[in-house]
Amino acid sequence: MHRIKILLLLLMPGQLLLAQKTSSSLAAGANPYAKLDVRAMQIPDSLTTSTAGIAGYISTHFGGAAEKTRAVFIWVSGHIQYDVANMFAMNFYETNEGLVTRALKNA
Repeated sequence: MHRIKILLLLLMPGQLLLAQKTSSSLAAGANPYAKLDVRAMQIPDSLTTSTAGIAGYISTHFGGAAEKTRAVFIWVSGHIQYDVANMFAMNFYETNEGLVTRALKNA
C-alpha cells in the first residue's frame, strides 16, 4: 500500500506540470490549427465550383489525413449556406451529386 502512495506522489508532479502547460497555452489563445485554418480558407474561388476542384486543392496543399480533414471542415463551416426558402421543395429525381454541384455553382 505504501509503495502505491509513493508511486502516485512521484507521478503527480509531472501530471500537474503537463496540465498547467496545456491550460496556460489554451488560456493564452494559442490555436494549434490557426495556420492550417488560414490556408484552408484560401482555396481559390475558381476551384470551389466543383467537389473535384476542392478535393484537388486540399490533396495538393495539405499533408496527412488529419490536416486534410481539418481543411475540409474549416472550408465547409466557413462557406455553408442554408436554402431556407426551398428546404421543403424536394426533387426526388435529382441525385446527391446534382444537388452538391448546383449548390456550389450558386454560392
